[in-house]
Amino acid sequence: MDTDFHFVRERVQCKDLEVQYVPTEEQLSDVFTKGLHSLIFLKHCTNLILRNSAELEGG
Repeated sequence: MDTDFHFVRERVQCKDLEVQYVPTEEQLSDVFTKGLHSLIFLKHCTNLILRNSAELEGG
């Protein structure tokens, strides 16, 4: 983790990488790591094209 942090920090300082703020509501990775309210969960699933396995089986 420390190596990744220092690598990214160095890239930002060299202007090879630009870090931008992403509001909590737009953090797609949260769908995998947090318990979300259903509206936000469904929004992220739609954005990631995740579907219920029953939908895929036609049920």
